[in-house]
Amino acid sequence: MRAILARPPAGAPAAVRLTDLDLSHNEALGDEGARFLAGCEHVQHLSALRLARCGIGDEGARALAKSPHLDRVEVLDVENNPIGDNGFRAFLDTRYWRALRRLMPPRTISPHIYNRIDQKFNRPPRRG
Repeated sequence: MRAILARPPAGAPAAVRLTDLDLSHNEALGDEGARFLAGCEHVQHLSALRLARCGIGDEGARALAKSPHLDRVEVLDVENNPIGDNGFRAFLDTRYWRALRRLMPPRTISPHIYNRIDQKFNRPPRRG
């Protein structure tokens, strides 16, 4: 992943135009991988990011929430990760993720945070 996203194929920086990235069931990804994704400008065209069961905790969730490169993501799946309320509070306070329409959190968060996430992000799809 690092080799592809950090050094895209020869050509313009836009050579990597990922729109859907599924890294689910890659438990070694963890917080470090989430931080790497969050800081990678080559993911700026993603509309779907699936990170279910990737070993991402609160630190990784905070990094994702603060990423300006993921502002076009409409679907985020982070189910089955050890992310708690502290990690998801960053999503409630972020100025990014304006396109997000569907957020699938893990069951480890409290009902209060779950309801706030649901109200903020789980909206009908945009009509094109």
